[in-house]
Amino acid sequence: MDAFLVPGDLCWVSTSGGFTAGVIQSVDGDKVKVKTCPTVGKSSAAVVLGGGKASSASAEPDVLDCAASTVQPRNPELLDGMADMINLSHMNEPSILHNLKLRFQQDDIYTFT
Repeated sequence: MDAFLVPGDLCWVSTSGGFTAGVIQSVDGDKVKVKTCPTVGKSSAAVVLGGGKASSASAEPDVLDCAASTVQPRNPELLDGMADMINLSHMNEPSILHNLKLRFQQDDIYTFT
């Protein structure tokens, strides 16, 4: 079990074409239950890669059973849209993409790293 997989912690789950935000519900060895979040702050909780399209988020969260290898830590909403991404607690692919997406939506695209 990875040290960061703690029930109640925020996370990203790798899905087909991108990542979905969630909260870890339980951890049992390599199996993790994650409750998805339809939104993170004022933004969609999906980060879509490449030419994929974001599926319409359900108003109700889903519970996903996934492998621990598909789960990555997520930053608290307090850090959403940070101009200096060095301040992010977790600098992983979904966290960086989510931060850039939020800054783009705010028409504030330039960041520090």
